[in-house]
Amino acid sequence: PKNPLSVADMMSFTRNQFEGTEYDLTQGLSSGPYGDPDRFDRGYVEGLTPQELSLGGFPRGTSIHRTIYSFVAVSRGSKIHPVAAPLLWFVHHAPATSLFTPLYVATQSMPEGYSTGSHFKYTEKSTWWAALRVSNYGKKYYRFSKVDIKAFQNEHEKAMFDAVARMDEDIADARESDEIVSRLTEFSVKNGRATLDKLHELFDHLVTFYHDGGSLINQTAVDLTIKHLFYPSYWLDAANYWNAPMNRPPTGSLRVPDAPKIDIYPGMPGMRHSSVVVEQNKSSKGFLIQNMFTVVAVAAGLVVSFFAGSLFGRRWSKRESYSAIP
Repeated sequence: PKNPLSVADMMSFTRNQFEGTEYDLTQGLSSGPYGDPDRFDRGYVEGLTPQELSLGGFPRGTSIHRTIYSFVAVSRGSKIHPVAAPLLWFVHHAPATSLFTPLYVATQSMPEGYSTGSHFKYTEKSTWWAALRVSNYGKKYYRFSKVDIKAFQNEHEKAMFDAVARMDEDIADARESDEIVSRLTEFSVKNGRATLDKLHELFDHLVTFYHDGGSLINQTAVDLTIKHLFYPSYWLDAANYWNAPMNRPPTGSLRVPDAPKIDIYPGMPGMRHSSVVVEQNKSSKGFLIQNMFTVVAVAAGLVVSFFAGSLFGRRWSKRESYSAIP
């Protein structure tokens, strides 16, 4: 690249959906009328075999719907206090619709929302569930809502970058490691909570401004004005809109198949699928808690790499003009 890659560049990479290329996941009939970039996993529906399904496929973006978390790990330079230098920019669910949070590797505890949750039940206390909710709803009107999502990302992440800069400056001359770790922990927990709150705020915003096929024009106006989003012309053509009232393509009748039957346990409304799921649920302590072990392992590696980089990087920089990632 012409310029050194920044943390913001790497964040942007995790959100890539091939926009503007021939593989753009927000374009085409498979993205629906509103540019949904998600392409769901293959399922052997309506008698289709694995061999038949293997004949087709969709591009795979970087930001996909089944993401649990992503992160940008930064060792940073020797100008930062050694305890505070290793830093993770952590994001739950699909990065394209979620918010990054700075977590210092030296922190002694995690924000509650980052160690709470299970696939088996939604909870508003989980940052992953909050991000999933934004993603699933936001992509329903993604052609329009992505502008709002991007605005929230820019505002939130700029505030986080500024907060990290202030914290680095505040502890630059600190001597007591225990005090520094305590402050970094407080910082990480506080900003983790702020991210969870911001995701809930973003979801509320999306529901307010985009619902029932319309968009709210002005939230503070005296009179309510809703803009009808309707459908783009290519979608009207594909849906045979012009052949009312049946709207069936001239080549034959297309019918949405009935959903397969799902067993419901007697006396347990909403409990679905087989007993295998129940057994898994009994042994599960929460998928987010388990995944945090991975983050801890990465963090430990980051600490080692930082101190190794501090030792050898200085020598290398004198010979080869090496500079740390900003």
